[in-house]
Amino acid sequence: VVTYPDGSTDTVEVPVKVGAADKPVDPEDTSSVVEPVYPPVKGDTSSEVPTFVDGDGNEVDKPAAGEGQDEVKFDPGEDAPDGAQVDPDSGVVTIPEVPAKGEDPVVVPVVVTYPDGTTDTTTVKFEPEPAEEGQPSWDSVELKPGEETSIPNKGEKISGATVETEGPGTAQIDDEGNIKVLADQDAKPGDRITVTVKDRSGKIVGKLVVTIAQSDKPSKPEKPGKETSTGNGGHSETTTTVVGQPSLASTGTAVLGYGAASVALLLAGAGIVAYSRRRKE
Repeated sequence: VVTYPDGSTDTVEVPVKVGAADKPVDPEDTSSVVEPVYPPVKGDTSSEVPTFVDGDGNEVDKPAAGEGQDEVKFDPGEDAPDGAQVDPDSGVVTIPEVPAKGEDPVVVPVVVTYPDGTTDTTTVKFEPEPAEEGQPSWDSVELKPGEETSIPNKGEKISGATVETEGPGTAQIDDEGNIKVLADQDAKPGDRITVTVKDRSGKIVGKLVVTIAQSDKPSKPEKPGKETSTGNGGHSETTTTVVGQPSLASTGTAVLGYGAASVALLLAGAGIVAYSRRRKE
């Protein structure tokens, strides 16, 4: 209704377009309004306490428990790395060791359960400690059992460096900081050779990790004539397999032997008959 200065009025119709109604947010569905966040961890085995943000990325308070509800809980997610632990109350995540320089980050999934029972899944990324300026550096590599490789030093060379090796293999370092690693023949796929490098004073200046890969060498076949032991009623019995032994020579020898024996018997019989005749005469 429009009222003019002289007191007269008009009624005007105004078209109104109504859009689709916004979907209401369940006030109890905490997972739809907040999200847990962990900052990346560099060169350490323990994470910080997670924070919570809203849909716009603004930090908000940790969801509080209402009457009869449990506090926010934290648990390791599916496929969490071996040794990773999550504090159920604080959410702090720990891993056994810092990834070596050149290794991939260790990622730990975490399941967050809110007081209303809804859940969120987030991750914590543990990154390798970056190489310090003026320090040696090596790339992590893979080796097959029995293989040897030389890994070049990508950083500064160090004088009087020594190496310590843990795992199925050995290592040597030269004056330039290049490391030669030899994997044991009996190393298994997935095994790790950790090479710790120390300077002249004994201070650790770097680490290198070599992972054992699957060998593509076929198993060696059994050689002819090789002695093998077999079970026989609780006793050990050794057998020898002979391949390709000719039989004609031995057969001929046997025939000659039998022939000589037959001739000897005939001659002996003839001698006995002659002796008997002389006695009768």
